[in-house]
Amino acid sequence: MLDLQKAEEYLNTLCSVKPNRCTGSTGNHKATDFFAAALEKWDYTIDTTPFPYLDYESGMTSLVCQDRVYKIFVSPFSLGCDVTAELVTVSAVEELESCRCEGKILLMQGAICAEQLMPKNFVFYNPDHHKRVYALLEERQPNLFSKVALRSIDR
Repeated sequence: MLDLQKAEEYLNTLCSVKPNRCTGSTGNHKATDFFAAALEKWDYTIDTTPFPYLDYESGMTSLVCQDRVYKIFVSPFSLGCDVTAELVTVSAVEELESCRCEGKILLMQGAICAEQLMPKNFVFYNPDHHKRVYALLEERQPNLFSKVALRSIDR
């Protein structure tokens, strides 16, 4: 019973790291430090090899299309821009496979955004469906792509 309680305590601690545990973030470091300290109590040798990373801070972002303004929640590490081009929207990988978006703004929403894509070529976790999205984006060559959640804002 104590093992189950301890496991639940550890899981609650790791899941409550604020604001998040994105790779390289302050929350990621806090979670790593907590886990390392927990294992060191049992005489495990811990190696937390540092690696270069970018941390992400969200700012005010919007998408303007004709007479509508959308507040967008951009995937971490997306670069800022000011682009004018035709907008193409996809909500599934199958739509991305058949879309013609070269030189256009590609807006990814819905099911294709159900989870955050891991950094390209991430060595710790890189599922095949994420690799497929990256391969399609490189093949389709949009001018700009953004994986977003949209919320309409009145002008």
